[in-house]
Amino acid sequence: YYVTRANVGSPSAPGQLVYSTDYGVTWATAAITGIGTANAPAGVDVAGNRLFVWAPGGTSIFYATLGDLTGAPGAWAAVTGVGAYNDAWVKSSRDIWFCGANGIIHRTRDIGVAPALVDSGAGAVALNRIHGAKSTIVAVGASGMVRASQNGGVTWTTYPIDVGGVISTAFVGVWVWSANRWYVLGTDNTLYATENGGLSWYAVSLPTATAAF
Repeated sequence: YYVTRANVGSPSAPGQLVYSTDYGVTWATAAITGIGTANAPAGVDVAGNRLFVWAPGGTSIFYATLGDLTGAPGAWAAVTGVGAYNDAWVKSSRDIWFCGANGIIHRTRDIGVAPALVDSGAGAVALNRIHGAKSTIVAVGASGMVRASQNGGVTWTTYPIDVGGVISTAFVGVWVWSANRWYVLGTDNTLYATENGGLSWYAVSLPTATAAF
C-alpha cells in the first residue's frame, strides 16, 4: 500500500491509495473518500485489519477495513478533530501513536476513535517522526528535538544530542532498536546513535544524502 499526493492544479484531484494484492504483479487504485484536494495524504499504515491515512495540515484520519481474503480496502470513514500529524507508529492494532505540528504526541487504542493528547512538552517545535520498541517511544523533529518516554508514555523527557556541541539540525528519521539503542537521522546527513537510552550520543556520517527512514 502507498499513497499519491493530491493534484492542486487544474483539474484538481485528491490523493489516492495504490495497492497490490498479488505481490506487485498487478496494481489497483482507490479514492480516499472525503480527503479532498487541499490535504495531500502523506502517510499510510495498517492497524489490525484497518488501513489508515493521514495528511499533514489536515484534521482527520481516514480509514478503511481491509477485506479478509482480498486485502482490498472497503468503504472509507473519517475521524475528525485530530491534530496535524506528520507521522504514526503502530505499536499494535490496539496501540497507535502520532506526532506532529506544535510538538504534539497523541495516542489511540482504536483507529476509529480520535487520538488523545499524551505529551506537548516539545512546545512549538514540530515533531517529524515517531517510533518505539516495547515501552520506549521516541519522537524527533525540528531544532534538534528528541522527545522520549521510557515508561510507555506516562512521562516524557527531552534529550539534547551533544556531539562536540548540541546539535540543532532538524531530525527526519528515528528508529528505536531497544530501550537503550536509538538511531536519529538529521538533515545534516548524519546518523546519531545512542546505546544508553539518550544519555550520550555518537555521530556516523553517511556516504550519500538520505532524506528519511
